[in-house]
Amino acid sequence: MQAGPKKESTKADSRPEHPPAEEPDGPGALRPESGSKDRSYTASIYPGNASSIPTELAKRVQELEKAMGEVMGNVQVWLLIQAGSGKYGDIDDTLRHAFFKVRRELRNQVKKGKRIALLIDSLGGDAKAAYQLATFLQRYCGGFVAVVPRSAKSAATLLTLGADEIVLSGCGELGPLDAQVYDRQLNQYIPVLDKVKSLERLHASALDALDRSVILLALRSGKDIDSILPLALNFAANITRPLLEKVDVTEYTRMSRQLKRGEDYATRLLERYPDYEEVKPKSNDDSMRGGIHESEQDAVLMAGDEHENYLLALDQERKQDVQKQNARLLAQHLVGAYPDHTFAIDIEEASRSIDLPQIKREPSGELSSILDELYEILTEQVRTELTAVGRVVERRA
Repeated sequence: MQAGPKKESTKADSRPEHPPAEEPDGPGALRPESGSKDRSYTASIYPGNASSIPTELAKRVQELEKAMGEVMGNVQVWLLIQAGSGKYGDIDDTLRHAFFKVRRELRNQVKKGKRIALLIDSLGGDAKAAYQLATFLQRYCGGFVAVVPRSAKSAATLLTLGADEIVLSGCGELGPLDAQVYDRQLNQYIPVLDKVKSLERLHASALDALDRSVILLALRSGKDIDSILPLALNFAANITRPLLEKVDVTEYTRMSRQLKRGEDYATRLLERYPDYEEVKPKSNDDSMRGGIHESEQDAVLMAGDEHENYLLALDQERKQDVQKQNARLLAQHLVGAYPDHTFAIDIEEASRSIDLPQIKREPSGELSSILDELYEILTEQVRTELTAVGRVVERRA
């Protein structure tokens, strides 16, 4: 997740705006091949009819829809493939607005009984935009499935946390949620975590120096701790003071808030994911007649029901508190537990080590094979800087 000024390469380029998206069941929709070798395909939002996307990619998406449909019902796949530069090259407010403009099309597909699946291949972008795109898909599509054949890093990982389910291939990877800021002197993005962790490491080094000093002085002098401790404290302070004096407290606070932003967005998305059965209070309709109790027996039954409802509500509140706590702990782990911003969170790490609730199954059979093929295609397209956003449709001549 990036903060600070955007790179010049991420500004909108001079390529023409995409035309209105084709209706998925209309003339430009992706259909099974009918023998024509001249067909070309594009993505409805971008690049639109201005240029095509690889035909092999379009075919694999068609196969992916069919394979996912056999596992989880009728599915329509939308693309979020980003080159990292150029128009729609990363997750930002422009991308979010582009999805908002096709909200009616998305809603129509949901009304037809189709689940929306977002095939993500992205290095990330802005955390706020990723969070808003995730909540947009939840609101307008009733949720979505995130499909990651190759890579969804940084803010793209945050986006996947808003999904009902994450389909992560055997070669795919998510990434940590630690933010990055643009360093003008270095002319590159640097991890915020490096600056925040540096103060924590200084603190740990000071405590380590204190412990070693106490042990060494005790062994060599034979004196008690009370007389040794002041000397050890002075020694540890003199070692770390020059480094601590260089710490910019204001900068440290600003960087800490950047990390907190990603953590809070992740927590909110994870809290919305129900990993327990909703407990609903029992209805009292059976013990009420016209809103008036007809006997003392009815009153006793009603009191019993109210007590049961109270216990159920209390249990639900407890479960919600646990849910919030677990969401916060997982978000903190994704922000601060990994040594590098590029660290690969693969299917083993995601499903077993950190128990990401959206990982419900490991792809197998035909679905696994298609995801592997998509991995190869997307890896090849890195060199051609492919950006494709939207529904795969047939390109008009």
